[in-house]
Amino acid sequence: MRRIAASLMLLVLLGAAGLPARESLRLPWVFSDDPDLSADLGFSPGPGGLTHVELALGGRFAHFGLPHGAGRAPRLDIRCSFTDPSTLERDARVLDTQVDLGQVLEEYRLPFSPRRFGADSPLLYKAELATDLRPGDYNLGLTLKDVGLSIECHRTLHVIVPAIDAGQWQVDDLKFVTAVGQRLDERGHAQRVLDPNPWRQVGGRLGWDLLVAYSDRGPRPGGALTRSHRVRRLRTGEVVWQEQGPAPKKTAAQVWLVRVPAAELKRWKGGVYVLEAELDAGGRRTLTSKTFEVLP
Repeated sequence: MRRIAASLMLLVLLGAAGLPARESLRLPWVFSDDPDLSADLGFSPGPGGLTHVELALGGRFAHFGLPHGAGRAPRLDIRCSFTDPSTLERDARVLDTQVDLGQVLEEYRLPFSPRRFGADSPLLYKAELATDLRPGDYNLGLTLKDVGLSIECHRTLHVIVPAIDAGQWQVDDLKFVTAVGQRLDERGHAQRVLDPNPWRQVGGRLGWDLLVAYSDRGPRPGGALTRSHRVRRLRTGEVVWQEQGPAPKKTAAQVWLVRVPAAELKRWKGGVYVLEAELDAGGRRTLTSKTFEVLP
């Protein structure tokens, strides 16, 4: 099983003045086998000392590998299992979801046709899963299956779930998204929706803005709150974009957004870049960063 991850390293730096910085190196994974699939992980404080783990999955119709003679779009049963290597396999935390690519086509207002899965197809499919885990090492298994179309594949990777100090003020994990919206929950209350960008890619033919959502957590120091954003190229360290100013007010349920228009991205060379988000409250600062890829 081949895996390509070198161009998509994720570096998160979380710290505050007067406290030791916490560094956690994580990898988003791009699997080269069919069906096309990318997996990106996000971590935040969970209940009772656990870590909340969010898994965003994304694939491209163009690299799906539709079986020859298929008369319908795949209906993918997706299973995700987190297994502590020191425990028995039966003790794995298992999450299930389904993605019907026929419904995805309906959302695009397109009928099924094998050509929708051709090499030039711009269509995408996504799925999101979440759970709370004890910090530590896990083997993550991902299975995609459509029995009717004889599709079945299994991918595995190693994941380190970090321990997160909820009592320390810090910038939350950066979430690369393609859009932000709202929907009503079961009680009729507005709930924000972040459409994930599991590839953490922008530029090229995608036509997407660089759009990132984040918040802060822990006891915020007093004083005026300002924020600054910087994008630098990973190889050279060159800063290609930055902004700074007072942080807009928000509730705990809201997020701040970083947006770089697609027109600006066209000026950047293809390659891997780092987005840094920093908050300053009364002279105390906290920073986090995350890599992403600009397509040529």
